[in-house]
This record gives sequence, structure tokens and C-alpha cells, in this order.
Amino acid sequence: MSDGVRPHGLRKGSSPASLSAAARDRARRRPDNLRPALPTPLRVGAAWGWRFLVLVAVVCVLGLIVWYLASLVVPVAIAILLAALLSPAVGWLQRHRIPRGAATAAVMVGGLALLGGVLTFVVITVVAGLPELGASSRPPSTPSSPGSAEPGRCA
Repeated sequence: MSDGVRPHGLRKGSSPASLSAAARDRARRRPDNLRPALPTPLRVGAAWGWRFLVLVAVVCVLGLIVWYLASLVVPVAIAILLAALLSPAVGWLQRHRIPRGAATAAVMVGGLALLGGVLTFVVITVVAGLPELGASSRPPSTPSSPGSAEPGRCA
């Protein structure tokens, strides 16, 4: 800065208001002043476009993280859902003067009993329907024709 030039093109003792016409012309030709040369819709579209691409990239990265951690995310999501669903029952028991710990234990035992009952009903129904399922999955047997090597098989 031996020639007395300051940053931003100002000389000692000069102010931005006292810039010469040549300095103003140089400022107009700078690359950062190219904005007016582009149409406004193009500038707005470009601004929205890169933001949209960043959003898509973030969603993809989060999706990959959830995909890789699915063995952890699914049980946690189920636990949060059950906690939200069983919270009103605990609150109701608390309003009826049952301590929070006992209310939580009662709701957990009741929920497990209900789950056990539903699973028992489902298993009994499936076991009762197994013979019918087995009969419907086998091909119908046809009488064997004389001379065939295997019964029920067409020659």
C-alpha cells in the first residue's frame, strides 16, 4: 500500500461519495454487479433450485441413516408409540389415587396380558385351520390309470 491506495479502491482522504466517474465505471463492471444482467425469474429459480437440491440431499442422507439403523429405529418407534398410547391409562389411574409407579406397572401387566390373550386367540385359530389349509394346498388326487408307473400321475 505504498502508493496510498486503501482497500475497496479508496485513496487517503477520499470517501465513497467523492469517487470519480472512472471509479464508478470500474465498480459497475465488477463481476459481483452482474446480477442485473440475469433475468429475475432465472435468479429466483436458481435460488430455489439449489435449496431444493440441498433439501433432497438431506432427506436422502437421513433415509440412509434410518435404513442402516432400522434394527434400532423400529423398536424405539414402537416403544414411543406404546408409551403415547398407554399414557392416558396411567394418568387415569393416577387421578384415582394410585401412585405413578404402581399405575405404570398395572398398565404394563395389563397390556402384556392383553397381548398374550390376543396372541393365544390367533395361535388357536391358525392351529384349528391348519388341516383345511393343508388339504387346500395339495393337488387333488386323480385315480391312477391302468399301466401308469406312479399313482396320481399322468403318463
